[in-house]
Amino acid sequence: MQTFQNKAVLVVGGSSGIGYATALLMAQLGAQVYILADRDIDKAIADAKEHGVSIKGILGDAADSSLLKRYVQDIVDQTGGVHVAVHTAAIHPYGNVVDTSEDTWDKVMAVNLKSVFLTAKHVLPFMEKQKEGVIINVSSVQASACQQEVAAYATSKAAILGLTRSLAVDYTAKGIRTIAISPGSIRTPMLDLSVEKFGEGNAKEDVFKQWGEGLPAKRIGEPNEVAQVIAFAASSQASYCSGSEWVVDGGLSIQL
Repeated sequence: MQTFQNKAVLVVGGSSGIGYATALLMAQLGAQVYILADRDIDKAIADAKEHGVSIKGILGDAADSSLLKRYVQDIVDQTGGVHVAVHTAAIHPYGNVVDTSEDTWDKVMAVNLKSVFLTAKHVLPFMEKQKEGVIINVSSVQASACQQEVAAYATSKAAILGLTRSLAVDYTAKGIRTIAISPGSIRTPMLDLSVEKFGEGNAKEDVFKQWGEGLPAKRIGEPNEVAQVIAFAASSQASYCSGSEWVVDGGLSIQL
């Protein structure tokens, strides 16, 4: 895989799970990596240091437009540009339409969708000046086929696919590619929450093993396996890909 020397990479939601795995990998591939998340920033930075690389980050709400705009400007001031923006931040409350409160709905849409829009909105002017850039939005297999009681989450993830297509239509000719990544069951803090709801009190690893056995891959995925796909999508090796959805789910979504 190509390196990302002299490239600035922003990972929104980069302190844990797929986001942290992506930030770590991109730093290992030579990028100057900046993360924004609402928790665990210091831990992520320290963990990266233990792996021999440096990442920078700030604590904040990705749906805060002024904060995100200032942070993108700071990245540009420090590095001269912003070349890759990866959005991984999400929350996953459970509930059907009746059970889901309006406040919960609004919060899910702010964290999972509005912040995707804002990330693109604030990096695009700089990418246009550079005449190059890649925006990668992490959606979910639940954008296309969902379980019960995920009304807000599934809606937000489906909307990401539409936004990704729109960005690609509007900006690919300007040298800016946009790709959606849709993971399935990946070992993340979000999947831990699913164990709490559906695991029937069983040990987490036992539940993961059981769920994995139900997939064609016979196991759940690891964050780094998604990060590897994200890094490839961001590289020049994927230069003719834009507007598409890349599914990383061990075969979950192909089953009847």
